[in-house]
Amino acid sequence: MFVLLKRRVVYALSLVVMLSMVCVVPVVGFSGEQNESSETTIPWGGGLFQGNIDLSYNGSYIPNTILPEYDVVRFPVEINYFVSGLGSRSVIPFLWFRTVPIWLAIEHSPEYLIASMEPEVVCPHLRIQKTEFPEISWVSAAFTREAPGFQTISVYVCAEQETLYGFFGFLPLIASTINRIPIQLRAGYYHDLEIEAPSEVYTPSSETTVFEIFLTNNGNARTQVRFEIVEIPEGWTINIPSEVFVGTPVLHEENTVTIEISVQPPSDFSGNLPIDFRFISSAAGHPEAGIYPTLKTITFFSDE
Repeated sequence: MFVLLKRRVVYALSLVVMLSMVCVVPVVGFSGEQNESSETTIPWGGGLFQGNIDLSYNGSYIPNTILPEYDVVRFPVEINYFVSGLGSRSVIPFLWFRTVPIWLAIEHSPEYLIASMEPEVVCPHLRIQKTEFPEISWVSAAFTREAPGFQTISVYVCAEQETLYGFFGFLPLIASTINRIPIQLRAGYYHDLEIEAPSEVYTPSSETTVFEIFLTNNGNARTQVRFEIVEIPEGWTINIPSEVFVGTPVLHEENTVTIEISVQPPSDFSGNLPIDFRFISSAAGHPEAGIYPTLKTITFFSDE
C-alpha cells in the first residue's frame, strides 16, 4: 500500500514539475598530475529539487612559483552540475534539454593578484548525475611586482546557481546553490636591485680611503648580495664585506643598505687605475630563483 502511494506521489509530482518546467525562469544575478575537487554544496533557497555543483581542477597546470610581471598561468576548472532530491530521478531525465546558468568568479583575491575566469557563466543541461564531459571555465592568474615572494596564498573559485522557478516565476523548482574550491598560488622572485657606486674615487698613495656604496632592493623578497673583486692589483689593500642582506619594501622592511669599502694603494701609485667590483644578488634562502651578477667599474686616481 505504501509503495503504491509513493509511486502515485512521485507520478503526480512529475506531472507538476514537467508542466512547470515549460517556463523555467532563472533568477539572474551573482553576489560575489593531481586533481583538486570540492563537492560541498551550500543550498541558499528552497525548491522541489536541489542543485549540486562539483568543482575540480588539475593541480599540475600550476607551477611551483609564478614570476611576477612576466608569467600568466592559465588552467581549466571543471564544473559538473546535477540535480538531486525526491522524485528527481523520475522527472529530470525528461528535462535534459533545459539548461541552468552558473555564475563563476574569483574570490578573496589580493590586490597584487590579477585573476579572472573565462567564461564567467556556463549553462549545463539538467541531469541527475555527473557527466564525463563537464563544463569548462579557464582561470587566468598573474602577480604584480608587489606580490610577496615565495608566500603561498589561497584564492577561491566560486560557482553559484540561483533558484530556478516555474509557472511563470511562481514555483521554486530547483533550489539555489553555491560552491567554492580553493586554489593555492605562489609568487616567484622579482629581482630589482639598484647599486649606487661612484665612478671615480680619489686615493692618495699610501693612504687609506673609505667610500660608500648604496644598495636598494626594489624587489619582492629579501635579497642576499655577495661582493667580489675581479682582480686585486699588486700592492693594493681593499676591504669589503663578503655579503649583506637587503630587506624588501613589499614586507615593509628597510630596503636600503650602505656598505663601506676601504682602499689603500701602494706608495708609488699615481695616475688612475680602474678596478672591477662584482655584485652577486639572489633571493635570500632561494638560490634556485636565479643568480644576478652586476659588474661595476670604479676608477681610483691620484694626482701625486
